[in-house]
Amino acid sequence: MHLNLTNVQRSKKMKNFLAIFTIICLALASQTYGYMGYDKYPMIGNVVFPLKDVDIKLSEISILIENTEKEGIDTKVTAEYMLENLNSKEINVKVGFAIDSYVIVVGESAKIPADFKVLVDNRTIKTSASKIMTKYFGIDSEGKRSAIEQQIPSIMWEVSFKSKEKKPITTTYTLEWYLGPGYKVLKLDLARLNLWKGNIDKAHFRLTLPKELIDNIKAQDPSRWPKITIEPPKYKIKDHALEWSFKDLKKEKINAISIDVNYRKPGVVGD
Repeated sequence: MHLNLTNVQRSKKMKNFLAIFTIICLALASQTYGYMGYDKYPMIGNVVFPLKDVDIKLSEISILIENTEKEGIDTKVTAEYMLENLNSKEINVKVGFAIDSYVIVVGESAKIPADFKVLVDNRTIKTSASKIMTKYFGIDSEGKRSAIEQQIPSIMWEVSFKSKEKKPITTTYTLEWYLGPGYKVLKLDLARLNLWKGNIDKAHFRLTLPKELIDNIKAQDPSRWPKITIEPPKYKIKDHALEWSFKDLKKEKINAISIDVNYRKPGVVGD
């Protein structure tokens, strides 16, 4: 009887210890992620989109993604957009950029990353940030392509267009690879481009990568590790970069530019 009581007491102490340990870990994680998110967002790659349905066409897009360090995960993105007013009258358009991040704590207020810049007509403009309801075209729970609403921190600014005017917008920022056990993924999400009108007349994407990674891609050997998956699969290699070029692009035809590097050999890592 005394032995059973001792076991019960030990069990209670162990549960209390685990509960306290869990709380401490969560607190430390919250502080770490909160700090990283506020100091420098390791953002998921994104694109600009209209906050409301407007008759503005994205006629051209050119995005340069640069990741040149062998072990580096910081990736510079320079995205140039040419927007065209399809209206015969002047219009003001509110433009957004979703702040998706792997480490931002859910529920935190939006904050603009220090290195995020927006240029309109080659002039830097002021932006604001807030949690707003946005939508994008993606795959719903039933596996069908549809407009999905989502509340997410976003950077916002306003652009005015004269009748039939074209106007360039440039965004620059840093994104990072998503690192998992035995793999890493770099992704530029293009889903919200669907919110602009019409097809894209010209689209060009260039992803610069370390030489070692480019050499692995060139090898195209099924037995070679790491295993590398690239989307879209039809690309060209120029120097140390992957390139995609499109004309009269239907935006729903391309959802992302991504590269998935898998180091997980069976029975070794992440099996």
